[in-house]
Amino acid sequence: MALTYTRRRLSSAQREALYDRCKGDQDFPTCNIPGCGRLVKPGEAWVESHFPVPHALGGEETGVAHDICNRLYAANVEVPAIAKAKRIRRKHVGAHVAQHPLPCGRNSSRKKTIDGRVVARPPRGKAPGRQLFIHMPVAELDRILDAVNVEMKLP
Repeated sequence: MALTYTRRRLSSAQREALYDRCKGDQDFPTCNIPGCGRLVKPGEAWVESHFPVPHALGGEETGVAHDICNRLYAANVEVPAIAKAKRIRRKHVGAHVAQHPLPCGRNSSRKKTIDGRVVARPPRGKAPGRQLFIHMPVAELDRILDAVNVEMKLP
């Protein structure tokens, strides 16, 4: 299930304030999508822009852009970047599971040996010949080693 959020549209007064804020001392604001740079004139379709960080990734409004410029930029640049960010996060938190895991992979109950045989994989943490490491304070370790040295009469 995808995370959804409600995104409120700007009111007419908010759109007007954004337009005026972005134009500054000029007559018209400039489209802030890279590669356009044209003026956004009255009568042209425009939207709030979140360049360079997409709104889906927490970007704040940074200016105005032509509607078509914003849609093309979103389709070609932002959507793939957002999808990649989501894939990276899913792998980072361990939520990614392969649709078709490899047979005898690391999560399988079987493993393939170097000579090609397929054998049962021992339960995790109980493989033969593996020592489990115990973390203990250094003072405790010194006390145990001193006791062993006394028993073995080592210098």
